[in-house]
Amino acid sequence: TSWAKPHPGGRKPLIMFQDRDATEIFEAYHSPAAARMLSARLKACKEEVPAEAEAVPERTATLRRAYKDLVDRARARGLFRANPLHEAVKAAAVLGFYFVGAYLLKFSPYTWTGMLMFCLGVQQLGWLAHDYSHHSVLRSPVLNDACATFLGYLQTYDSMWWKARHNTHHVCTNEEGKDPDIETSPLFTYLHSQRTVKAGLNWLQRRQHIYFVPGLCLLHVYWSLESLFFVLARLRTMKHRLVFWIASNAFYAWLFYGHGVPFFLLFAALKGFGTGVVVFATHYAEDRLPLDHTYSLVEQTALTSRNISGNWLIHQFCGAISYQIEHHLCPMMPRSRLSEFQPMVQEFFKQHNLVYRNSSIVGCTLRNIQQLKVT
Repeated sequence: TSWAKPHPGGRKPLIMFQDRDATEIFEAYHSPAAARMLSARLKACKEEVPAEAEAVPERTATLRRAYKDLVDRARARGLFRANPLHEAVKAAAVLGFYFVGAYLLKFSPYTWTGMLMFCLGVQQLGWLAHDYSHHSVLRSPVLNDACATFLGYLQTYDSMWWKARHNTHHVCTNEEGKDPDIETSPLFTYLHSQRTVKAGLNWLQRRQHIYFVPGLCLLHVYWSLESLFFVLARLRTMKHRLVFWIASNAFYAWLFYGHGVPFFLLFAALKGFGTGVVVFATHYAEDRLPLDHTYSLVEQTALTSRNISGNWLIHQFCGAISYQIEHHLCPMMPRSRLSEFQPMVQEFFKQHNLVYRNSSIVGCTLRNIQQLKVT
């Protein structure tokens, strides 16, 4: 329909759910205002609207009702309201590391200190942009997207590339052939005990468990280039985004000019690893789902998501991505509320006999290595 193009979440999720029940997904990724807008559109719709979704297993239906009740209780407790002071301090701290680090790197003798501060700032900018892209900070979707775009270019990433990739990942988590995040071959081929996959690996791929950790260091450069190719493929309507991408990379070139290519590559490797070790911890080593599965959102999250355990410092380093289960159940919940939501989710999982997956960041990394190792 004509709505596919302007849809804020991109057209791909709409296409993927054309013949699937998207009720839970819609409720998880849209505000109450959006729900009211949909209701008005359905009343005005001239096409026939299905009276009810296709039959699902009783357990799945029960979990769907229970999940809605869980979200309603979280909303009643105010867990979907952002804390303005927390958001302001968080943004100031991240941008402080970024710009102070850039200043020290370019204009002071404290080059290494500046580079490390700048690197941490860029890594944290990823989580900050993630918050705004999920519309969990400000009330206005337009302002959230504007902030996400600005923060994306500070990292040399285009936000539309990120939204197209990340939104699809959320609605089709770990679904084979649909979730772009798990399409890591040929660099990383997750085995999950598939003999046919093992047989097709070449000499280098059979040693992927050895180069997994060093391979994470490539991710900053890879993601920046992938966002460039995304824009180039849509250049007719994204010429201005190409200009912004070039400008952001020109800033990095100016910033590191005079320090040598190896120094920049070290920065890129540290940033890639700092983000990659968190991103890969939460989904990649978990279950992969077939396209025709009938799991509820709760069941799918339980099978495909893993939290990162640790102290306050770990959660800050991870940008609260460490609360991955809670985030996937309520992606529009502000990160400052996820720790409050966690006990509710743990009790919910216990009540419905679901496994709450939780490991240290080292344990998550070792799980990835184990899934990549050919035995």
